[in-house]
Amino acid sequence: MKNMIKKISKDIHSKCRMFCFPYAGANYNMFNEWSMILGDAVDIYSIEMPGKGSRFLEKPYEKISLVVEEFIREWSKFDNKPFVLL
Repeated sequence: MKNMIKKISKDIHSKCRMFCFPYAGANYNMFNEWSMILGDAVDIYSIEMPGKGSRFLEKPYEKISLVVEEFIREWSKFDNKPFVLL
């Protein structure tokens, strides 16, 4: 299984992180331009769901609880910077 959380912005050390969930049918790349717009203000991460992008061969989740479990498991590895879920 590949990682769900993908870093979009450059390797910056901002004071805040933004975790972006793509809409149905999209993949994590849809947030690439946001790092240019927001600059160094925010570290941008996108969520890549099973069945999308580099996780295309993985079976998509049928329950939202599985999405939440995987996200929390990966998110817990980050330090305690303020964050936004989008």
